[in-house]
Amino acid sequence: MQWATKSEFARLCEVSPAYITQLVKRGRLDPALSTDRRLIEVNAGKKIMASMDKRRSPKSKSQKRLDKKNDAAASALENLERAGVNTAGMTFDEARLQNEILKAKLQQLEYDQKNCQLIDKSEVEKAAFELGRHVRDSILQIPDRIGAILAAERDEFKVKQELLKELRQALEALSNGDS
Repeated sequence: MQWATKSEFARLCEVSPAYITQLVKRGRLDPALSTDRRLIEVNAGKKIMASMDKRRSPKSKSQKRLDKKNDAAASALENLERAGVNTAGMTFDEARLQNEILKAKLQQLEYDQKNCQLIDKSEVEKAAFELGRHVRDSILQIPDRIGAILAAERDEFKVKQELLKELRQALEALSNGDS
């Protein structure tokens, strides 16, 4: 039989001494304790530890903080990689800073969109297409309207003036919103 103190046993089991003390106080290690309750029989204690659910062993506060920091770092790196930022050789603090900058930019875009300062690209493309089609149609209608008048006119200056007048009228109608 091999005996160990609570601290030695904790080191063997890779848990904190405080955790072993808690187990002793709760009576879970009673079968492996010496009569004075200061020493633990190693083999019996390890069997008890193995039979207990390892998921129930509490994490230390520092381990919880480290896990939270690692999760935040992984999330920040994923966000940056999705945004096309090269994260090779980046420290956690640099990644966190870049992630916060990215979040701020996204929040600004959402704010601008909600306040009608930002519009959807497809709406702009559709409006530009509609305007271009109206310009084309207006200009293509000019020959039908004044073709006969221009054909009858022999003076080059008058033809030019009539053509400019019609073009100007068509473009002014478009700029005023008339179709």
